[in-house]
Amino acid sequence: MKTRLLQCLFLGGVYQIISIILNFIPATTLLNSIFYIVFLIAAIITLVHWLSGKISSFSTEHKNITTILYALGWMPYFQLPYVIFVNYISYQTAMAAYHHAEYVPENLPLLESYLKVYFSIYIWGALASLLVAIGLILYRRFSKKV
Repeated sequence: MKTRLLQCLFLGGVYQIISIILNFIPATTLLNSIFYIVFLIAAIITLVHWLSGKISSFSTEHKNITTILYALGWMPYFQLPYVIFVNYISYQTAMAAYHHAEYVPENLPLLESYLKVYFSIYIWGALASLLVAIGLILYRRFSKKV
């Protein structure tokens, strides 16, 4: 089970790198959404067993890249509740506009503050995990020379 978790983190890291690259290219929201769906399908397939051999062979050959991908791998899973919540609010707003009504959630300021906290945890967690991964890589490099 530990290897399955690491492989899912690996896939999450690969998706996160692709997502960061696509964010710098204008008008790629649809492409990013397609990659997110492909990522979720790949994570399910990994849990079922099909991709595990390929990921295991890559992770044994490229330890430093794999460590960074493991560090970034939690990010897409952490994004999922945020994406679901934002899509729900967008759906409610669109349905209200369709019915010619105004949709304003009564607790919108509270939800916005929660989203700010959620986003700051996301950013600080990303920085912390990258720092831990770089520290682990440097520790491996210098402990072999001693």
